[in-house]
Amino acid sequence: MSTQRHLLRVKAQKHLPFFLCSLTLALIAFGSAQAVVIDSGKGQGNTRAPKDDPGWANVGTMDHMTGVYLGNHWVLTANHVGVRPIKLGGRLYEPVHKKIRRQGVTSEKVYADLMLFQIRGDPNLPAITIASGPPEDGQFLLMIGNGKDRNPPRQTWDVAWQVAHPEQATYSGYSTGTDRHLRWGTNRVAATDIIVPLSEQAATRGFATSFDIALPTPHEAQASSGDSGGPVFLKNGEGEWELAGIMMTVSNHPNQPRNVVAYGNITYAVDLHSYRDFILEVIQTNPDRDKDEVIDLKDNCPIIKNPDQLDSNRDGVGDACEEPPEAPDAKVKK
Repeated sequence: MSTQRHLLRVKAQKHLPFFLCSLTLALIAFGSAQAVVIDSGKGQGNTRAPKDDPGWANVGTMDHMTGVYLGNHWVLTANHVGVRPIKLGGRLYEPVHKKIRRQGVTSEKVYADLMLFQIRGDPNLPAITIASGPPEDGQFLLMIGNGKDRNPPRQTWDVAWQVAHPEQATYSGYSTGTDRHLRWGTNRVAATDIIVPLSEQAATRGFATSFDIALPTPHEAQASSGDSGGPVFLKNGEGEWELAGIMMTVSNHPNQPRNVVAYGNITYAVDLHSYRDFILEVIQTNPDRDKDEVIDLKDNCPIIKNPDQLDSNRDGVGDACEEPPEAPDAKVKK
């Protein structure tokens, strides 16, 4: 299937949740959204901030996944990535607590593939601006992820994904290796206003890009394994970068091997404009859930009231949240 035909199918189906549901549920079953693979050069570049930098230093690695530091100690990633330590500027920052914050698309019982959590310590980075408007079809964008590197030569395959001569090939693209690097690439918005159902309890409003061989951008990019939680930046009307999306899943060709990125593949990202009010409400406040007048960020036991912050063993966890030590076995007197 050509890239253009595949892109037309995405646009034609973008308002049909059942099409996307069957597609994305299959993808989530083997690992969800899958370093950004780039088409330019040998595919090994773009591992440093671009000259027109949208916020490279705010993007961190979370094991094999990706997250974005928003400011005020808050990190944003995809919900299925989970709460993990994040490495920013070579330093590892631990989460304050495992509190998932996400918002439904259609009801309180349906959640988006988004997660916010706080970290200990201050990375001393500028705040990231969340997009104030929706993405537009054809709009130029920049994406950053921590996925697998691609192998240099372009390959071609037949319908059964066996290596084939280009004249007999059905698909073309790249295989991926085992090494990972944080990398940026470019693309354009291919479809907007998509509802992506990831399960019966999770559905996310998003937008899509296509890995295009016919009309590529300078560093044409496609998400690969490990890019989940990575940011997608778009420019606003004033020409300033804003955080517009978080990569969450991909659409591949039928029976496509997991170590292949092919032209015509689709990357889906959360449309952050749709969740902007929710995100700002969270990150611009300092919650104190146990109401002990110590905000959660600094509280060594944020779920149990302990204004004295007593920590007898100095392990960073307040005594109120520590399990009591087991009593020593009583000696039997003879």
